[in-house]
Amino acid sequence: MSDTAPTNSIFADLATERVLTNFFERMPLIGVGLDTQGAVTYINPYFLTLTGYTREEVIGKNWFTTFIPKAQETMLTNAFTDILAKESYTRLENAILTKSGELRQISWTNAALKDAEGKPSGTLSIGLDISNLKNAEQSLLEDEERFRILSDMTREGIAIHDHGIIILSNRKLTEMSGYSEAELVGKNVLDFFPPESQAVMKKYMDQEKEGCYTVIGNKKDGSTMPVEICGRMADYRGRRVRVTTIRELPQADKAS
Repeated sequence: MSDTAPTNSIFADLATERVLTNFFERMPLIGVGLDTQGAVTYINPYFLTLTGYTREEVIGKNWFTTFIPKAQETMLTNAFTDILAKESYTRLENAILTKSGELRQISWTNAALKDAEGKPSGTLSIGLDISNLKNAEQSLLEDEERFRILSDMTREGIAIHDHGIIILSNRKLTEMSGYSEAELVGKNVLDFFPPESQAVMKKYMDQEKEGCYTVIGNKKDGSTMPVEICGRMADYRGRRVRVTTIRELPQADKAS
């Protein structure tokens, strides 16, 4: 394998080496070739731009001891050995180190390569930088945790739903209704109210109206309870959802 473009029998269906070179040199993905000892034999420009290294600083270096965090080095070295032994394709996610020491999360597709005699000659890997996606996922998890901490401190039940389908609920709502979170999330919020209440709720939901109103709700044990519902629209994870608070009223109160 050269340091300009990987050439191997698995690419025999591509017309020419020039096509192959252009593909790897221009694609907005990482391209890495390793020999059987884990030394870098090929690296494409995207990796260099992403990490800040020069080609001279990369070619010939051991991939695992140079570009992989110490905590993942043994695991990935073993995975590399397994790919060579099984001559297989695999998918992995792991971090790489940039020249400045920053960690980038990469999703890899790895292939074992063979020489002209059919013996293992190394691996070729294509990597997608998913760092921003992972950071966004972590932020969403942290946002959800903050929601749970704050909402569990309230005296009202809270349900966030997308066109009626509940995507988040708090502890008070489960205590009030008798339904577990698993029984609430993924269900239509209207399913927990009798038809006469559904008609009122649907009007507010369809028109995306803000405001409060009183209806009758169903409990899991078959009993009913008067509740005050207040709802408004909000942005959540890139979509418009309805945030609803539900407060149980004394039984003397009537639905309106």
